[in-house]
Amino acid sequence: MAIPEPKCVQWKRKGQRALQKKLAGMTRAEQRAFWRKSYKKMLSEQVESKRRMQETQAKDGPPAKRATTAMPEPKCVQ
Repeated sequence: MAIPEPKCVQWKRKGQRALQKKLAGMTRAEQRAFWRKSYKKMLSEQVESKRRMQETQAKDGPPAKRATTAMPEPKCVQ
């Protein structure tokens, strides 16, 4: 009996196939340009997200801390 693949592994394989299709036929220079552009886009999104978070915190204050509760002992230990 085969164990089914987890969804996260299926998604990773699907993304890998899509990326291979995008990069197919590109030269090394074109691939480097593709990755450089993707990396710069990711960095700019991170900077924008951080800026929005700082603006929100300046206006509303830091986020409230969530209450923590003790985890119950597992039934096998009780």
